[in-house]
Amino acid sequence: MNRQNVIDEMKVLPSIDVAHEVRRRIDFIKAMLNKTNTQRLVLGISGGVDSCVCGKLAQLAIDELNMQRGDDAATCYEFIAVRLPYGTQQDELDAQLALDFIEPSQRLTVDIKLGADSHPSRNLQGLRSSRTTARKRSASRLRQGQCKSQNTHDHAI
Repeated sequence: MNRQNVIDEMKVLPSIDVAHEVRRRIDFIKAMLNKTNTQRLVLGISGGVDSCVCGKLAQLAIDELNMQRGDDAATCYEFIAVRLPYGTQQDELDAQLALDFIEPSQRLTVDIKLGADSHPSRNLQGLRSSRTTARKRSASRLRQGQCKSQNTHDHAI
């Protein structure tokens, strides 16, 4: 199969303007946040290329929205990068390097080993507890009016 056949079959462009594609994706994320009246993005970060790229695009969109809103606006956008390791993972260094590159508004790490290995009733109890804690943290952040420009948070559960 020659190059043109692949282009035709896959319906792709013969060349890619990387800067244009990055801009297009950032604008799409911003448009979706505005359209849905959402101020927060959450994405799981594995340490792989896909989650690293998606996370960076998400944070770039969040940064632009916060810059556009100005200092006196009530709306604060944030990107929460979530890690769900199962105990100690061999690729943890890759995940931490990805997070350092992304520079998310917040980092949240939840070790799922105990939940994954325990009885289902304990899992449900843990989820209820986590939800209550997350609500309290979220309400506290809203009261304090914290944004990435003011403070970056790292959380581990």
